[in-house]
Amino acid sequence: MNHGGDPPDAAAPEGLGTVSKRRRDYALLLAQGVPSAEAARRSGFSPSYAKKLKRHTKDDRSMQAAFAQAEAIVKEVAQYDVTAAFAEIAEFIEFAKARKNPMAVFKAVELKARLAGLLIERREIVTVDITGALEDARRRVGPLPTLALPVSDDRPTGKGTRSKNRSPSGQNDDGGGVPGGGGPIGGTA
Repeated sequence: MNHGGDPPDAAAPEGLGTVSKRRRDYALLLAQGVPSAEAARRSGFSPSYAKKLKRHTKDDRSMQAAFAQAEAIVKEVAQYDVTAAFAEIAEFIEFAKARKNPMAVFKAVELKARLAGLLIERREIVTVDITGALEDARRRVGPLPTLALPVSDDRPTGKGTRSKNRSPSGQNDDGGGVPGGGGPIGGTA
C-alpha cells in the first residue's frame, strides 16, 4: 500500500523499500523525535495533509514496518536506546543522592517514568462558548442597578490645580512656610 505519491526507490534501507520516499523520510524523522506535523512537512507533504498523516498511517502495515525499521536505523546510528538511557538516568540518580539534591533525584525519577511510558503528558485545547450560560445568569439576576454618582462643578480638572506657590490648603504660600504669610519669615511683604 503506497500512499506517498511517489514510488519506492531501490536505494531505500532494507525494510523501508516498500513505502514511498516521502513516507520513508517521514518515518525516519519521527524516529529521530521530530513531531508528526513537522516531520510530514519536512518530508514534502502539504501542511493540510501533515495534520492527518499520523492518523492515516496508524493502521497501514507497511508504514508500521517502516516506523520499526526507522527506529532501528536511528538506534544503530545513535548507539543509544532505552536501556542506555535507563543506565544513564540511574547514574544521575546516584550522583544527585550523593550530592543530597532531592529535587534532582525527583526530576530524574520523573524522566525515568516518562521514558518507561508511565507518565504521559496530554494537552487538550477546548473551545467553550459561554454565551448561553451568561444569558441564563442575566435572566436569573435581572437587570443590574446603575449607580448615580453626584457630579460637582467645582471639581479639579487635573491640570494646574496646584501651583508651587500654593499650600495644600489652597492658600498662597510664598516660600515662608506659613499659610497666608508673605515673606521668607512669614511676615507681609
